[in-house]
Amino acid sequence: EKLELRYHSSPKLEDGSHMPLPHFVNPSAPKSGILHLPAGSLRYFSFVLDPSLAGFTLRMILRTTSETGTAIAFLRQNALPETSEYDLRREMKHGHLDWSIRYPKSGQWYVGIYSPETIQFKMHMKVEACPYHCSGKGQCRLRNEGMGLVIGGCSCDYGYSGDGCQKPASDVSSFAYYGSFIFAFISPLVALP
Repeated sequence: EKLELRYHSSPKLEDGSHMPLPHFVNPSAPKSGILHLPAGSLRYFSFVLDPSLAGFTLRMILRTTSETGTAIAFLRQNALPETSEYDLRREMKHGHLDWSIRYPKSGQWYVGIYSPETIQFKMHMKVEACPYHCSGKGQCRLRNEGMGLVIGGCSCDYGYSGDGCQKPASDVSSFAYYGSFIFAFISPLVALP
Protein backbone atom coordinates (compact mmCIF):
# COMPACT_ATOMS: atom_id res chain seq x y z
CA GLU A 1 0.00 0.00 0.00
CA LYS A 2 1.50 3.30 -1.02
CA LEU A 3 1.38 6.00 1.65
CA GLU A 4 0.40 9.49 0.47
CA LEU A 5 2.21 12.66 1.52
CA ARG A 6 0.53 15.43 3.45
CA TYR A 7 2.38 18.34 5.04
CA HIS A 8 2.60 20.03 8.43
CA SER A 9 4.77 22.96 9.50
CA SER A 10 8.16 22.73 11.22
CA PRO A 11 9.59 24.95 13.95
CA LYS A 12 11.12 28.20 12.72
CA LEU A 13 14.39 28.16 10.82
CA GLU A 14 17.21 30.51 11.83
CA ASP A 15 15.85 33.11 9.38
CA GLY A 16 12.34 32.92 10.90
CA SER A 17 10.78 30.94 8.04
CA HIS A 18 9.09 27.55 8.33
CA MET A 19 9.78 24.39 6.35
CA PRO A 20 6.87 22.07 5.51
CA LEU A 21 7.42 18.51 6.79
CA PRO A 22 5.53 15.46 5.50
CA HIS A 23 3.43 12.93 7.29
CA PHE A 24 2.36 9.81 5.46
CA VAL A 25 -1.30 8.79 5.19
CA ASN A 26 -2.70 5.45 4.09
CA PRO A 27 -5.45 6.31 1.57
CA SER A 28 -6.90 2.79 1.70
CA ALA A 29 -7.42 2.86 5.48
CA PRO A 30 -11.03 3.10 6.67
CA LYS A 31 -12.16 6.39 8.23
CA SER A 32 -11.54 4.91 11.68
CA GLY A 33 -7.88 4.47 10.67
CA ILE A 34 -7.89 0.93 12.07
CA LEU A 35 -6.05 -1.61 9.92
CA HIS A 36 -6.32 -5.40 10.11
CA LEU A 37 -3.41 -7.87 10.10
CA PRO A 38 -4.10 -11.64 10.04
CA ALA A 39 -1.95 -13.86 12.27
CA GLY A 40 1.46 -14.78 10.84
CA SER A 41 1.35 -12.42 7.88
CA LEU A 42 3.21 -9.28 6.78
CA ARG A 43 1.39 -6.13 5.70
CA TYR A 44 3.42 -3.78 3.52
CA PHE A 45 3.50 -0.02 3.07
CA SER A 46 5.81 2.16 0.99
CA PHE A 47 6.85 5.79 0.88
CA VAL A 48 9.52 8.02 -0.66
CA LEU A 49 11.70 10.23 1.52
CA ASP A 50 12.97 13.38 -0.20
CA PRO A 51 16.75 14.12 0.05
CA SER A 52 16.01 17.50 1.70
CA LEU A 53 14.66 15.61 4.75
CA ALA A 54 17.84 13.62 5.50
CA GLY A 55 18.71 15.88 8.47
CA PHE A 56 15.47 15.18 10.32
CA THR A 57 13.79 12.30 12.18
CA LEU A 58 11.42 9.72 10.72
CA ARG A 59 8.87 8.71 13.36
CA MET A 60 6.61 5.66 13.25
CA ILE A 61 3.85 5.14 15.81
CA LEU A 62 1.90 1.87 15.92
CA ARG A 63 -0.90 1.16 18.37
CA THR A 64 -3.01 -1.96 18.56
CA THR A 65 -6.58 -1.90 19.76
CA SER A 66 -5.46 -4.24 22.57
CA GLU A 67 -2.87 -3.34 25.22
CA THR A 68 -1.42 -6.83 24.86
CA GLY A 69 -1.02 -6.70 21.07
CA THR A 70 2.36 -7.72 19.68
CA ALA A 71 3.94 -6.87 16.36
CA ILE A 72 7.31 -6.27 14.74
CA ALA A 73 8.01 -3.42 12.33
CA PHE A 74 10.62 -3.90 9.61
CA LEU A 75 12.01 -1.16 7.35
CA ARG A 76 14.04 -1.71 4.23
CA GLN A 77 15.23 0.63 1.55
CA ASN A 78 14.56 -0.21 -2.13
CA ALA A 79 13.07 -3.69 -1.46
CA LEU A 80 10.29 -5.33 0.51
CA PRO A 81 11.45 -6.38 3.98
CA GLU A 82 11.11 -9.94 5.18
CA THR A 83 11.44 -11.27 8.71
CA SER A 84 15.01 -12.34 7.83
CA GLU A 85 15.96 -9.49 5.43
CA TYR A 86 15.58 -5.87 6.57
CA ASP A 87 17.57 -2.71 7.28
CA LEU A 88 15.86 -1.76 10.55
CA ARG A 89 13.69 -3.70 13.00
CA ARG A 90 11.76 -2.75 16.15
CA GLU A 91 9.39 -4.76 18.39
CA MET A 92 6.14 -3.45 19.80
CA LYS A 93 5.62 -3.69 23.56
CA HIS A 94 2.25 -3.62 25.34
CA GLY A 95 0.36 -2.75 22.16
CA HIS A 96 2.45 0.36 21.43
CA LEU A 97 5.52 1.21 19.35
CA ASP A 98 6.97 4.72 19.11
CA TRP A 99 10.10 4.59 16.94
CA SER A 100 12.24 7.57 15.94
CA ILE A 101 14.92 7.10 13.28
CA ARG A 102 17.47 9.93 13.20
CA TYR A 103 18.84 11.07 9.84
CA PRO A 104 17.15 8.48 7.60
CA LYS A 105 18.51 7.94 4.10
CA SER A 106 16.49 9.49 1.31
CA GLY A 107 14.78 7.37 -1.34
CA GLN A 108 12.23 4.57 -1.55
CA TRP A 109 11.36 2.87 1.76
CA TYR A 110 9.21 -0.15 2.49
CA VAL A 111 7.59 -0.96 5.84
CA GLY A 112 6.54 -4.47 6.82
CA ILE A 113 4.34 -5.07 9.87
CA TYR A 114 4.31 -8.66 11.18
CA SER A 115 2.37 -10.18 14.05
CA PRO A 116 2.14 -13.79 15.24
CA GLU A 117 -1.47 -13.07 16.23
CA THR A 118 -4.36 -11.34 14.49
CA ILE A 119 -4.30 -7.64 15.39
CA GLN A 120 -6.06 -4.42 14.60
CA PHE A 121 -3.82 -1.37 14.65
CA LYS A 122 -3.35 2.28 13.71
CA MET A 123 -0.14 3.48 12.10
CA HIS A 124 1.20 7.04 11.88
CA MET A 125 4.39 7.93 10.03
CA LYS A 126 5.79 11.43 9.85
CA VAL A 127 8.95 13.44 9.56
CA GLU A 128 9.79 15.60 12.56
CA ALA A 129 12.39 18.32 12.79
CA CYS A 130 13.52 16.99 16.20
CA PRO A 131 12.99 13.63 17.90
CA TYR A 132 9.87 13.47 20.06
CA HIS A 133 9.49 17.27 19.69
CA CYS A 134 12.27 17.50 22.32
CA SER A 135 9.87 15.85 24.84
CA GLY A 136 8.67 19.29 25.95
CA LYS A 137 12.00 19.64 27.80
CA GLY A 138 13.99 21.62 25.25
CA GLN A 139 13.90 23.72 22.11
CA CYS A 140 14.04 22.36 18.58
CA ARG A 141 16.70 24.18 16.59
CA LEU A 142 16.98 24.00 12.81
CA ARG A 143 20.32 24.72 11.20
CA ASN A 144 20.71 25.33 7.47
CA GLU A 145 23.85 23.50 6.36
CA GLY A 146 23.61 24.76 2.77
CA MET A 147 22.96 22.89 -0.47
CA GLY A 148 19.38 22.18 0.65
CA LEU A 149 20.29 20.32 3.85
CA VAL A 150 18.63 21.44 7.08
CA ILE A 151 19.52 19.62 10.31
CA GLY A 152 17.15 19.47 13.28
CA GLY A 153 18.42 19.04 16.82
CA CYS A 154 17.28 19.61 20.38
CA SER A 155 18.77 22.13 22.77
CA CYS A 156 17.76 20.49 26.06
CA ASP A 157 16.72 22.34 29.20
CA TYR A 158 19.05 22.06 32.19
CA GLY A 159 18.69 18.62 33.76
CA TYR A 160 17.78 16.76 30.55
CA SER A 161 19.80 15.02 27.84
CA GLY A 162 19.41 12.65 24.87
CA ASP A 163 18.56 13.23 21.21
CA GLY A 164 15.01 14.16 22.22
CA CYS A 165 15.69 15.49 25.76
CA GLN A 166 13.93 12.35 27.02
CA LYS A 167 16.55 11.38 29.61
CA PRO A 168 16.93 13.01 33.02
CA ALA A 169 20.54 14.11 33.43
CA SER A 170 20.46 13.21 37.13
CA ASP A 171 23.52 10.99 36.69
CA VAL A 172 25.60 14.16 36.29
CA SER A 173 25.77 15.78 39.70
CA SER A 174 26.40 19.49 40.14
CA PHE A 175 29.76 18.67 41.69
CA ALA A 176 30.80 16.57 38.68
CA TYR A 177 29.61 19.27 36.29
CA TYR A 178 31.17 22.23 38.08
CA GLY A 179 34.05 20.18 39.54
CA SER A 180 35.38 19.37 36.08
CA PHE A 181 35.23 23.07 35.20
CA ILE A 182 37.08 24.05 38.39
CA PHE A 183 39.69 21.32 37.85
CA ALA A 184 40.27 22.46 34.25
CA PHE A 185 40.69 26.06 35.45
CA ILE A 186 42.93 25.36 38.48
CA SER A 187 45.15 22.56 37.13
CA PRO A 188 47.22 24.86 34.86
CA LEU A 189 47.77 27.20 37.85
CA VAL A 190 49.08 24.34 40.01
CA ALA A 191 51.57 23.36 37.31
CA LEU A 192 53.16 26.84 37.37
CA PRO A 193 56.54 27.06 39.22
